[in-house]
Amino acid sequence: MKKIKKSFPAMAKVVRKYRLSANKGRGYSQGELSNLLGYKNGQFVSNIERGLCGLPLEQVIAFCRLTEAKMCEVREALREDFDNHIAKVLYRE
Repeated sequence: MKKIKKSFPAMAKVVRKYRLSANKGRGYSQGELSNLLGYKNGQFVSNIERGLCGLPLEQVIAFCRLTEAKMCEVREALREDFDNHIAKVLYRE
């Protein structure tokens, strides 16, 4: 059975939107935001923004505080990506 690749397009949009508008309108670079979230380089945020991985649940609160992202919008993106993955697995969409 072929493994189904996960993707996170909804979370990618939310992270990019709030990263660029954070920090009093100046925005954060991918490296800055990664470091503020406790990661060593910008690859972490880059992977999220390309939809390769999602924002870990453990980082949601920190992300929302740093970027002033709306928790409900982040939660909805998590839900949308999860629902899409379930549909791919169950219905091979």
